[in-house]
Amino acid sequence: MRPGFGRTGQGIAMHTFYVTLTVVFGCLLLVVGPLRLIGLRVFRSNADTLRVPYGLFRYLGLVEFLVGAGLLIGLEVRPVGVAAAVVVVLESVFSVVLHLRIREALTKVVRYVPTIVVGAGLLVVTIADR
Repeated sequence: MRPGFGRTGQGIAMHTFYVTLTVVFGCLLLVVGPLRLIGLRVFRSNADTLRVPYGLFRYLGLVEFLVGAGLLIGLEVRPVGVAAAVVVVLESVFSVVLHLRIREALTKVVRYVPTIVVGAGLLVVTIADR
């Protein structure tokens, strides 16, 4: 257990939650990134809808894959985890901006809020865990 979480029941529970969330989110990005990179139809459609060149979406797929790996590596190498969590938040905010740019309904844009919250939460916990 990393020292910052302490040895109390609450510290152990927080550590378990943090590791679980990091592993689930990291694995999700490790799967979604390559799917975006290889050009699955749904991602091409998203690029068209957002009026963004598909090359940029492919780049985001590579970034997602690397961030997923970074989150998992960050469980042991804190600076890597911090950097990965920062990129999660930035990419999520970028997604919101792209959707707002095409004047998409707010009900569709808010679906990115949980990703921003999770990324920010991972970032805060990773930085606070000393």
